[in-house]
Amino acid sequence: MTQRVRLSNCVAVYRANKFWMKYAFEDKKPKESDYNAFIGENISNNAVALTKSEVNAGAAVAAPYTITRGSLGSIEQTLRANMLITNLYFNADLNLEECSVGEFSRQLIAANNGIVEGMQLSFIANIQQTNNLTGVPYLVVRAYEVILDTTNTRQLSEYFPVVIMDVSNTDTEQYCLRADCPELGQGAFAFVLSHTVGGVTRVSTQSLQLVGNTVYDRHTTSSAWQAAIESYGESTETFLDSKSANTAANVAGTVSLLSAEINGTRVYPGSNFPFSIEDGDDVKLVFSQPVNVGAGDIQSFVNVGTSSNGSLLTSESSVPEAGTSSTQFTATLTGTSIPAPYGEQLITLAVETEQGNFSITFKQTGDGQHLGD
Repeated sequence: MTQRVRLSNCVAVYRANKFWMKYAFEDKKPKESDYNAFIGENISNNAVALTKSEVNAGAAVAAPYTITRGSLGSIEQTLRANMLITNLYFNADLNLEECSVGEFSRQLIAANNGIVEGMQLSFIANIQQTNNLTGVPYLVVRAYEVILDTTNTRQLSEYFPVVIMDVSNTDTEQYCLRADCPELGQGAFAFVLSHTVGGVTRVSTQSLQLVGNTVYDRHTTSSAWQAAIESYGESTETFLDSKSANTAANVAGTVSLLSAEINGTRVYPGSNFPFSIEDGDDVKLVFSQPVNVGAGDIQSFVNVGTSSNGSLLTSESSVPEAGTSSTQFTATLTGTSIPAPYGEQLITLAVETEQGNFSITFKQTGDGQHLGD
């Protein structure tokens, strides 16, 4: 039943986005559908739990799903103060509300290796909404696109939501394209590059970036998962316990590590964390169901390719204490700090429990700033 809960929001988000998703997964198998490619990419990391009644009512929650996968270089997207900051650079400031497609294209091509004439830049907005009468969450999806054409004299504003975007060097040493996503609403957002040559479409690999989505927060808690599982007639009570006899059969669902918090900032599989991780930082792990965290030792790694450089920060104790069953464990990290890179690196937090070994991997980005500073 847990797998059914994992699937429901993935399906809902795909349905909301399917109108633009043809060619979104460049390397899918010849007979594989866009639907199967999307579900296969995201179901194992899905942290959103919807009850059966929410699913039947058409609920959908914006989540940090991978929405494209391909061979073009990915656009780095970092969230800072709800501003989505990219590594799409410009050589100078540019007033997007007044510039033409041609001027935008010339500057973008000149300042970025790998971006060429004829490429398409898209902006995907999954805007979170809630039905005022039923309280059921749903999505409004908008997909904007502009083809880079240095001869196009039409205004960029005819194609792109430039009213929420600017070119600035406030957050980086170079001028870069930014999007003030809350101007559209809370939800999840992403820029995507694509290029069709000789009938073959190549795309950049991109994931949606969560921006202020409190609906997501409510639907990823352990209590939300418990409610969702039980809505399908399943609970986590012991099946052979005679005290629960003469009730519907219960089958314990699969345990998963939903998210982590570092100094109060939550991260999910594949999400961005734009800060360093240092000795003394507090980390909280949130599971879909209660686990026994065993020795209480949380490990942290920097991934290098398909391997890691060994554990840099560990925890010697956890709250609740080792041997206690809980959905949440908090510990203080000690050891060698992991500075935020001028770029991107993958970080893994891992923990051993009596129910198995669990880990969560996310992207560490930024300029070396520490969250506590």
